[in-house]
Amino acid sequence: EEKEQRQIEGLRMRKVSEPLMVGGRLRPQKHVWHREAEDAPYRFTYFNEEFDNTIHSQTIGELVQEGQTFRHLFIPDPPIIEDSTDESESDDDMDPITRGNTLDPFQNGHSRTHTTTSKVEDMKRMSSGEQTRSSSRGANTTPRPGASPNGKPGASPNEKPKRYGARPAWWLDVLSPTEAEMQVIAKAFGIHPLTAEDILMEEAREKVELFKHYYFINYRTFEQDENSEDYLDPVNLYVVVFREGVLSFHFSMTPHPANVRRRIRQLRDYLILSPDWISYGLIDDITDAYAPLIQRIEEEVDDIDEAILRLYSLEEDSDESGSIKEKDPGRNMLRRVGECRKKVMSLYRLLGNKADVIKGFAKRCNEHWDVAPRSEIGLYLGDIQDHIVTMTGNLSHYENLLSRAHSNYLAQINMRMNERQEKTGDILGKLTVMGTIVLPMNVVTGIWGMNCLVPGQDIENLNWFWCITGGLLMFGTVCYLMAKKIYGIV
Repeated sequence: EEKEQRQIEGLRMRKVSEPLMVGGRLRPQKHVWHREAEDAPYRFTYFNEEFDNTIHSQTIGELVQEGQTFRHLFIPDPPIIEDSTDESESDDDMDPITRGNTLDPFQNGHSRTHTTTSKVEDMKRMSSGEQTRSSSRGANTTPRPGASPNGKPGASPNEKPKRYGARPAWWLDVLSPTEAEMQVIAKAFGIHPLTAEDILMEEAREKVELFKHYYFINYRTFEQDENSEDYLDPVNLYVVVFREGVLSFHFSMTPHPANVRRRIRQLRDYLILSPDWISYGLIDDITDAYAPLIQRIEEEVDDIDEAILRLYSLEEDSDESGSIKEKDPGRNMLRRVGECRKKVMSLYRLLGNKADVIKGFAKRCNEHWDVAPRSEIGLYLGDIQDHIVTMTGNLSHYENLLSRAHSNYLAQINMRMNERQEKTGDILGKLTVMGTIVLPMNVVTGIWGMNCLVPGQDIENLNWFWCITGGLLMFGTVCYLMAKKIYGIV
């Protein structure tokens, strides 16, 4: 079906030479990651340290290059180790496990491939600067079992047989696999139906499960594109680790696979790559992605805490008209505190179960499991666990600071409301005193304004008028002075 579709739409595959450094850094943490539109269609990414380029394609069938088969990708030929006098003399000093690994070039499909080779061979390869690698992209030229010991029929029996190293590890990264693609992959690699179901159903619980010939990791990252509506939403990354290679699945574009591939290419001269190390690299890169967010949250929390403490140290500036302007920097403080607490709780939810998962995973490394990684990977996992515990503790501390800042802000708001209520009460008290003073005066004037007999109405002069008016004014003045001097009401 993919071939027919490809004939209609044309070739949809490319080879990418990924840079070793980005901005002079291996894993730039300050640079904000965003989606590249050109990377969206490429859902399958194949990586092999023996390949100079990383293969990106839209479908599984497009991963196969011209003149190759899937065997070249997922059962790569082991590299030939050149014999030398120093190596032959050091064979007796080699570790039995290492010697057994190098002498057995074609192991059974379910036997463990060790991640280390002879130290003498590694030192010779690093000092000479030569790395013998098999041609994984061309025709298969490596001798197969059943040929003569030195790969040439009829060769002299005195010649030493060729020695083979461990097969190079491969890594297939899949973005948003369909149900049909998942069925094909599960059947080809012997993935358990429960694992396939967890991947297709996007199981959210983080865990590590061991099966007969692989172990399954569900590790959760987050949406890192700040321009996306789903920013900081959980994104699950599923990793199936075999003895020979790694399958990874995710349903959202994420920078972690590219970061790990870049890290592997930079350390290729100092690293013996294994599927266990690839799984560790993914976990480590996901964990490191939380550090910049926590750093920004720390700066935001310190800023909020300091702003709330000085929030009501009011600065008053007089404008040209003589009015007073009051600067209130805490107008949006409640919103800032709420958004920051939301980020903290989102990260706390993402990091909450990681420490237990890594702890259980590292514990499996020390047990006698055929598919579990070696204890050396367990040491690296212990370092990741320390980072997770530290970040979780920092988030808990920031949540306490924000809770305290939130309480302080609400307390200051209550104090300000009480102050305004007191001012309102004072104004109402003054108005009440003024009303009390004016009320008797209003009664007197009301009586003289009605159509009834009052003193002085038959007199032609205004003596009564001025006497009554003067008496009312004197009464009001005396009452005002008594309220101000004696009772202090006004």
